[in-house]
Amino acid sequence: DELDRLLGSIQRGSTVLVVDDASARPEDTIAIAERHSALTVLLPSNVGAAAARNAGLARASTRFVAFVDSDVVLTPDCIPLLLRHFADPKVALVAPRVLGLPAVSGETWINRYEDARSSLDLGQHPGIVKPRSKVSWLSGTAILARVDALGAGFTPHMRSGEDVDLVWRLVEEGYRVRYEPAVHVFHEHRSTVNAW
Repeated sequence: DELDRLLGSIQRGSTVLVVDDASARPEDTIAIAERHSALTVLLPSNVGAAAARNAGLARASTRFVAFVDSDVVLTPDCIPLLLRHFADPKVALVAPRVLGLPAVSGETWINRYEDARSSLDLGQHPGIVKPRSKVSWLSGTAILARVDALGAGFTPHMRSGEDVDLVWRLVEEGYRVRYEPAVHVFHEHRSTVNAW
């Protein structure tokens, strides 16, 4: 359901790769992807978000690539507005603000907490992202990047923190990374105690 909802929020005509990180039912992933004219990359074993994103990056044939988790819904203007940042050739990566999905917003005390204090929501002020700054990292939940700046991409063995690592490596290499809260996506936050 999440994947179907995400793919339905992507602008028609976009080139979309769905990376299935060894899910229990890859045939469902393939069927949903085909319904949305997306290509599927099936991984034989679970490798985690970093290596799965790299598998998609290796097949990207465009100048820019968006990495979007399946529990996200894009707003119609998200990608076009984020692309404007790449008029600056030194910008390697930009991310939108991540807000709670309205359909489940406030249903439980956990939803209300996530709506108010989610670690994915980096606030309403835009800025350059770099270590020891007001916005020192970005979540890989939804990011847009310049393909030629990414090199090999995420550090493949990292099971968490791969997004922070990528941002800091890009900054160290002399690129700019931007946070743009005027653009937002919706994320289905965890809503049960066990998931949280």
